[in-house]
Amino acid sequence: MKPDKRVRDAALLLPLAGLLLLMPPYIRVFDQPAFFAGVPLLYIYIFCLWLVGILLSALLSRTLKRRLDAADMDLPDGADRRDPDGGPDDR
Repeated sequence: MKPDKRVRDAALLLPLAGLLLLMPPYIRVFDQPAFFAGVPLLYIYIFCLWLVGILLSALLSRTLKRRLDAADMDLPDGADRRDPDGGPDDR
């Protein structure tokens, strides 16, 4: 599998994984009468999921942008990414 495809697949799966981790079976694990530094464990779990989701999204978007920019630099002048023969696109 190409590295570009892996990054795109990861970008697709990230919101799905976040949604899955917010489903009731996972939420119930942290919905306990337990506190950490006076904050309910459920709030900490949801905040950490949110924070990790944002950080991973930023990392993936930066990686995708770098790879797309690197691929654009490899194209000859006037070539379009969608045109496989390297000439201008006739659409």
